[in-house]
Amino acid sequence: MSEFELRCLYALTNKRKFFKDKKPQEYHKFQVINREIIPDEYLYKKEADCWLWISNNLVKRVNINFEAGQYRFIINLGEQGTAKFVVKDIDGRNAMVLKDKDYFENTVKKIGFWDSENYFYELNKKQKKPTKNPNNNPTKAENKTDWGKIALVCLPIVILAFLSFLIIKWARKKKK
Repeated sequence: MSEFELRCLYALTNKRKFFKDKKPQEYHKFQVINREIIPDEYLYKKEADCWLWISNNLVKRVNINFEAGQYRFIINLGEQGTAKFVVKDIDGRNAMVLKDKDYFENTVKKIGFWDSENYFYELNKKQKKPTKNPNNNPTKAENKTDWGKIALVCLPIVILAFLSFLIIKWARKKKK
């Protein structure tokens, strides 16, 4: 798997038809500024500009708010299920179109602003969902009393105390 840090300039939202769109859909358009880091095998045309198109429906689903500025996209290329810049755009430019949630999650790992090391979208953050099994929940595990371990510790003490009581009672009987 190859991971790339793309510097993208947010261009605009535009209505376009890609793939099986029956009517034009709204897409967010990004121009890739550092196109030279992308290997030629992931491109439609070697020297052409690269554009990243993300479906507005998808952006709403993953709860991202884009505004004007430069973005940092950490993307995966070359793995099964990842997108490539192989779509022919207007004027023969390279385009990557992300309109399917699976392609988006397989391709885009992180999104943030270029001048910041913080990411407002990280795939790993989205995958960490609370478990439904109460035994695996760490907050409940701290408060849960493990009676089995307590019984294993206390049982020998109780048996020792009972045996001591019997021995003392037997010794008193013998004295009389």
